[in-house]
Amino acid sequence: MAASKDLDPSIRWELGKIAELLRINNDVTYKLSRQSIYHTLQEGKTVEDIINFLDTYAAKPIPESVRETIIEWTSTYGRISFVDALLLRCDTLALAKELKESKKIAKFLVEQIAPTYFIIRRKDHAKLVEVLEEEDYMPKPEIEKFPSKKPT
Repeated sequence: MAASKDLDPSIRWELGKIAELLRINNDVTYKLSRQSIYHTLQEGKTVEDIINFLDTYAAKPIPESVRETIIEWTSTYGRISFVDALLLRCDTLALAKELKESKKIAKFLVEQIAPTYFIIRRKDHAKLVEVLEEEDYMPKPEIEKFPSKKPT
């Protein structure tokens, strides 16, 4: 895709975020790639933002095949994501059941992911320690590090 050297710098800047700069001659040549689109999505843009930008500033309509390719590339974005959470671990099933049945404590337990493990919100850690202490449990208040797995 080519752009004029006379194109407004702010538009060329945005285009440079969506597509890879290939060369500068009489025109400025860009290439759309899966990776350039991925980086644009990481910056918070949506597929609609990308297509609207290209529709608005392209000298001629974007070919349908390019539009479909962009949609295909973006369709997998965000299917895998990371969630910041903390695990509460009980040493017995009986203790896990007891915590789950406690009205004061259960509200901190986001989800039980294994018989003796619960997800809690990291921001609730200190308050949950406090509540556990008030309820006469004696939790280890520090957050343990997950043991690192040795490569096989």
